[in-house]
Amino acid sequence: MAQEQSHANFLQKLTLKANLMQPLALGSFKNWLHLLQESKFISPRFLGRAAYVSTISLLFSPLRSYQYLRYRKTFAKVRLAEDPIFVLGHWRSGTTHLHNLLTQDWRFGYVSAMQVIAPDLFYVIGEPFKALLRAGTPENRLIDNMSWSIDSPQEEEMALGNISPYSFYHFWSFPQQAREYFDRYALFKDVSADVIETWKEKYLEVLKMATLNMQGRRLVIKNPVNTGRIPVLLEMFPNAKFIFLHRNPYDVFLSTRNLHKKTLPIAQLQEISDEEVDANILTFYAEMLKTYLDTRDLIPKRNLIEISYADLDENPMPVMRRIYNQLNFWPFARVRGRLRKYLSSLEGYKKNRYQLSPEDVQKVNQRWRFAFDAWGYEMAEE
Repeated sequence: MAQEQSHANFLQKLTLKANLMQPLALGSFKNWLHLLQESKFISPRFLGRAAYVSTISLLFSPLRSYQYLRYRKTFAKVRLAEDPIFVLGHWRSGTTHLHNLLTQDWRFGYVSAMQVIAPDLFYVIGEPFKALLRAGTPENRLIDNMSWSIDSPQEEEMALGNISPYSFYHFWSFPQQAREYFDRYALFKDVSADVIETWKEKYLEVLKMATLNMQGRRLVIKNPVNTGRIPVLLEMFPNAKFIFLHRNPYDVFLSTRNLHKKTLPIAQLQEISDEEVDANILTFYAEMLKTYLDTRDLIPKRNLIEISYADLDENPMPVMRRIYNQLNFWPFARVRGRLRKYLSSLEGYKKNRYQLSPEDVQKVNQRWRFAFDAWGYEMAEE
């Protein structure tokens, strides 16, 4: 009962800020209109939120046009000095932790949360507006209490979604269309060559903006959706490095369910039941990781390393050393001190704890057996 009340209080507080935090609010108005036209419906209780997004995205359109006119030639000249480093793995598999560790290295760049929130505004909105955003964003991520700010490394999939319809993350706003977005933009299933080429152009646009913002540094890109896009990423970046993380499937399932419970109240414009959410989690995990297993051999062996979240969590320094050595980065000794300092700052951090029900065990065992076999995890008895 106390846990239910706590969750209810959380949702009540979150509702007060939900409109402001809706991920499309500072995105392209043209893109927003496209998404509305493409959407099947908006649930009545979210009509106010949709109106808010419409108003804010329209109000910022002149400034968005100004950034485009002022910087279009600059963006066009940007070249990535080296192919990116891609951190792969299902959501809640430790990808954020590894992303934060890698970007302690001052020679690596990343897509910032500021760019994600307002990709076609963040060069021109100015420090006063950035200060307002900093004041309005929580110090810790809602899903796992990890430290977070608008200057932190973030997933470029969100930036892609704010400038184009070609992002799986539109399912957060339109969860009833999750299957459609997943097939199209996570797996590129049954889409035309023209759509894939347009996706490449938009994706490269996001990375060029980040490269310019990071003064030309090599980008570390953390995006679980990329786990199903290896062939297309290799077409774009044949010399890219890939780091894949895996985690105990039971932990992934429960933590991903929590991710949905915390994120959907901020973003959703359509109602969706808990049963539908669980069904999506079970389906998308299986299809994404089976696709990864089917395509990982396309990556040259020297450019891929697989690690477990448990190893990274328990022995981060040896794991980071192994990553640097196997992927032929510069000497690990040059970044060791910064990593130790960052890890010290995490002392006292408490992870979320979840209860696995017999029904959860049964569902995960039935749908994700292949993952237990592929990465050597022990299955619980049903």
